[in-house]
Amino acid sequence: MKKILSVSLFFLTINIVAQTAENIVLKTVVKDNNGEIVVNTPLTIRVSVISGSALGVVKYVESHKITSNEQGLIQIEVGKGKLLGGSLNGIDW
Repeated sequence: MKKILSVSLFFLTINIVAQTAENIVLKTVVKDNNGEIVVNTPLTIRVSVISGSALGVVKYVESHKITSNEQGLIQIEVGKGKLLGGSLNGIDW
């Protein structure tokens, strides 16, 4: 019984945290079509949340203007970009 309770509480905690998060942090290395790292370059990143599959319903879209660093790294927060459509609050995660 203790194991089941512990697992249930763990999932309950994850669920509560997921519902209260306002932004999603994404970090990545940017590469061009040839696989070369894109360094110190101004970029516009478009983020879309799509339901079901890649061809599903677009629930949320935003863009970010950012510059990659000397290692090609960028970090954005979904929910803090320029809103292009939809609402993060309206998504059934």
